[in-house]
Amino acid sequence: MALSSVKPMKIALVDDQNIVREAFAGLLEESGIAEVVGSYQQTDLAPDELRRKEVGAIIVGFEAQINDPLHTVSWLAKSLPGVPICALVGGGQPGLVQNALNAGCSCAVSTASSVEVLGAALRSLALGQAWVDPNLGGRLLAAEYGARDHNGHKHK
Repeated sequence: MALSSVKPMKIALVDDQNIVREAFAGLLEESGIAEVVGSYQQTDLAPDELRRKEVGAIIVGFEAQINDPLHTVSWLAKSLPGVPICALVGGGQPGLVQNALNAGCSCAVSTASSVEVLGAALRSLALGQAWVDPNLGGRLLAAEYGARDHNGHKHK
């Protein structure tokens, strides 16, 4: 099947900032990467509605939220098992990426990444694969294992 004939994944966006959701929805729709079937503040989420809309993935914003996005992700993962959740985070926050993955996200994308990187993430999610933005992966590994010198000694 040709890639151009593949239907875009149905996405729900979750972010407390309406302007962010609108901008992000416009970017996804215009690029053809995904069909945005729902846009929600964290307090407005309804798992039954997301099931009815046959959401293929949920993108949760982690920047400047009013409510705790980690709690939201954990709740969504329990309420909608099998629906992948993608964390949209700032690039300088490897600890937050790790917490998002532990809470139930199977994907993390930097807010500074290109639409092509987001497309790669969503394609991976559609295939049932976990995915971490290359812009975040190195920082995540360095935070987890620490930077090392050429002799393998950990920097403090």
